[in-house]
Amino acid sequence: MRRLMLLALLLAPAVAFSGQAEAKRAHYCQLLENAFVTAASTRDNGMSPKQSYNVLMGSVGSAKDDAIPSAKIKKVINLVYFDPRFTYAGGPPLGEQVFNSCMGRKQYKPLR
Repeated sequence: MRRLMLLALLLAPAVAFSGQAEAKRAHYCQLLENAFVTAASTRDNGMSPKQSYNVLMGSVGSAKDDAIPSAKIKKVINLVYFDPRFTYAGGPPLGEQVFNSCMGRKQYKPLR
């Protein structure tokens, strides 16, 4: 799961945390969360990656100024459909992990 969070973090742009910037970051992270959850849902419902792409472009890819670029949507779909770490990932738990990772929330390390 740690790698899953690192992958989500890599997809998020670096934005400084301050009032308005933090709100913008949270909004972007919410879009990214929705992209991962929707991609997992389309996969689980038997839709092809191309169909998933069309669904995502119609939602998080079509938001005005803050849309997720099509290249990132393709990365999300490829991760969710083809990366074995995402085989059983989906729903609210996946969304929460993506959002927290995107926001840069502290990830704990295992005890030694």
